[in-house]
Amino acid sequence: MNEIDKLVIFHRLLYDISVTFTYIVLTKSITEVGMEILAILMVQICFIMLGCIIYLFILALVSMLTGVCMGYRITSFSFAGIMIINNNKKISVTMAPWRLIAQAELFRKEMSGRLKFIKETLDFILMTVFTGTALTIWYRLLVENIYLQYIDKILIVIWFIHLFSMLGMIKKAFSKGHDHYIWEQEIKISNQLKNGVRPGQIALTDVDMNSKDFIERRCILYNYYTLLDSKKYDELPLYIERFEHYIGTQFNIASQNVPYAYEIVYYYSIINYNLERAEHYVALLGELLKNDMDLNGRRVYAGYLLGTNKPKESVMRVLEQCKADEHRFNSQVISGMEYELISQLKEKLYNR
Repeated sequence: MNEIDKLVIFHRLLYDISVTFTYIVLTKSITEVGMEILAILMVQICFIMLGCIIYLFILALVSMLTGVCMGYRITSFSFAGIMIINNNKKISVTMAPWRLIAQAELFRKEMSGRLKFIKETLDFILMTVFTGTALTIWYRLLVENIYLQYIDKILIVIWFIHLFSMLGMIKKAFSKGHDHYIWEQEIKISNQLKNGVRPGQIALTDVDMNSKDFIERRCILYNYYTLLDSKKYDELPLYIERFEHYIGTQFNIASQNVPYAYEIVYYYSIINYNLERAEHYVALLGELLKNDMDLNGRRVYAGYLLGTNKPKESVMRVLEQCKADEHRFNSQVISGMEYELISQLKEKLYNR
């Protein structure tokens, strides 16, 4: 799509909105106009949300289909707060309130950038076929309704968002040098962790500590876990400095920065005691850390309570809650390292 096509679509959208608004204004009272516009906006927002939910639901189904064909094992499928778990061919169903949007988790013993590229390309092609079919049916129906007239445009926008995501992955897959190396390393390391390899057994990745790339920052976090699991505490300050730089002077912690904030809190509470810094990041996290019942969250919170000399009973209560959630595959990825760190906290608590 060139710039002229984009302008044509944009002008058509503005025209539709202006005609609709003019019609309403000329035929309704001011109160009715306000209520009508509000109703239209509410309906459009609902359709945008519904369109995203349906698209992601079908994408999850497509992902499972292509995954099975390529030798992946489906570990779980969740939607609307319900999770279906496949644990070594034992199927169970549980409530998962945090999983409202459709999501499929797949696992493969051997993984590479090439396999990831093939799978995501197949997913995108099938979703393109679905989008084209849905639009064809929609245009054949020729639904004329003020509330429904933008459904096709919403679907196109969602598809374009998927396209941009796909283009980002293609750029990584066909890049040269360091960018491609980081992309391959992230896929390799995350798969090793899912296969039960301890972080301390994984070689450090050659990273650019000043990188703003999300994938490279994830590799930097993996390096931190490798050093932490190997008890190379003297090499951690450089990483903690980077993690603090990611957060900067924010008044709250963005979701993508939560893992870094957690490790900052743990570092200043247990490894390099600095009560002021630990309290600062706990305050930024708000209730998130206190209420995080995942294994990683409990370990960090217990470390904070221990490091700030909270009552022994309070620390012990949190330590007893430290268990990998069997319904969250990511909770078990680095559970070996987490349990060892938790044992170290218990030892510190008993010797206090």
